[in-house]
Amino acid sequence: MSIVVVLIFAALIQNSLQEGITNSFYAYFLYVIDFIIQNYFIFILGFISLIVIFFRFVKFDKNYSLKKNYSLSILQIINLLITAFFLSYIVLLVIAFIELNVFSILMNINPKILGIVNDKNVIINTLKKNNYPPEIIISENEQNKEPVKVADAITGTGSFYGYYILSSIPGFFVLPTKESDSGMLLVDNTLIFTKLNPADLQEISPVISYSLVQNYFPERKIKSYPKISIMKNDEYLAYREEDFKNGSIKIDKEIEDYKKQIAAISQSIEEDNNQILYDKSIIDKSNSEYKQCLSDGNYSLIYCKNMLNNFKLKDKETELSDRSNKLISDKDNLKGYNDYYDFYVGLGQSLQLARGGIPHEFGTFIPKDVIRIAFNTADSSHTIADYLETLIHEYLHYASYVSDDKKLSDVFFEEGLTEYFARQIIKNDLDVSTNIGYPVFAKIIDQMTKRISESELADIYFSKSQDKLEQLLDRVYGENFYKNTRIEFLNLQYASSPDLALKIANEIMKKIGGNPLKEKDLLSTSN
Repeated sequence: MSIVVVLIFAALIQNSLQEGITNSFYAYFLYVIDFIIQNYFIFILGFISLIVIFFRFVKFDKNYSLKKNYSLSILQIINLLITAFFLSYIVLLVIAFIELNVFSILMNINPKILGIVNDKNVIINTLKKNNYPPEIIISENEQNKEPVKVADAITGTGSFYGYYILSSIPGFFVLPTKESDSGMLLVDNTLIFTKLNPADLQEISPVISYSLVQNYFPERKIKSYPKISIMKNDEYLAYREEDFKNGSIKIDKEIEDYKKQIAAISQSIEEDNNQILYDKSIIDKSNSEYKQCLSDGNYSLIYCKNMLNNFKLKDKETELSDRSNKLISDKDNLKGYNDYYDFYVGLGQSLQLARGGIPHEFGTFIPKDVIRIAFNTADSSHTIADYLETLIHEYLHYASYVSDDKKLSDVFFEEGLTEYFARQIIKNDLDVSTNIGYPVFAKIIDQMTKRISESELADIYFSKSQDKLEQLLDRVYGENFYKNTRIEFLNLQYASSPDLALKIANEIMKKIGGNPLKEKDLLSTSN
């Protein structure tokens, strides 16, 4: 029974540590208990040894009974352990206090003593030479927080001391450092952003984004480096307005294209019907004359058959069969064209209503090598993780760009795959989950990866092979899956209300075997 209790307690401790704890003393308590449980045998031997040593050198009071002496001794041992537990925590805090203030003094005297690089150009060149992305830490805009981040980088945030103890020292106990001209510090392979300003981000973004993407796709040759610029809020709003206008123009073009295709295929259907009627009349006439030849009595059977052969009846029957099949195919295509025509007409009518709700990332890729990203330093909710996710999203567009003519046909897959991979890259390197652009697209693609490997999707994404995408989806989800679901993929992006978007998304999720999404899944969130 005691073993079961210990195992349950150990599981609870593990869960507490995984969930994250803000109180450093509570974290320390759980850490020590967890460490003892994981190394219980050593602690049992140590405790027995402590008792033996204690009893060996401590003299018992002759006025007390042996039982009372033993009881008092055990209480003293327990008191000693508790005192040591508390003192060790205090000692760790004192060490952290001294370390942070020493770091602060050295940073003011000469940061190079601590191996800190604060020259922006040197940092960029160093990161370019590395074959792996840096660990990224963001410091708050207070000079007495910088030593904490530097100590984190040197000690390692993966350790208990680095993660809990250093960060638990109040800022007013740490000497402030001089404000640096650069908003970045590099310690070993840890990049610390001491302040987020567009100029620094603009210069270092190509290097960071390349290293993150290349690290996630080690077997692929990733392009480098695009031209990246930061957009201000007014620039971003102007860009979105222009993007909306371009979207309206594209919709009008699609409507005109489908009009032409509907007209062409309607004419083809009319021609098919006329030709079928003509072929049937020829066949009927040939058969009638053959029967009349046989019933006349003046002609032999061979003569009648030769006459029938001259009519080339078999050729006409083959032609009639081919024409009939073509008519069926044309009617199916006409139905599809009419569906898409109705979709784009309805889309054009409702686009104004959906204008503010269309999913959109905070950036854009302009072929062939320009990336523009909106970043608001006044918005505290827009963290470095969110910025990097947006940056990676656009970088993936750049890295996968083939040509203006060769691209995936549907925005759903182009943006959905881009967003999915961007989130995975940030999660892989920063251990942060993001949810900025195209939340529904990313969730549906994530469900598809339950049955389709990332490598297959990456091959399609970087090659922009629409044929392979359709073949893969049909192979996994059934014949004609893509053809029968494409209208949902198109509708999802421009749904004019949350209810409609949720309905369409869950129709797709049902087809691919996923759980229904909820309204909260439609929303983007900042870290």
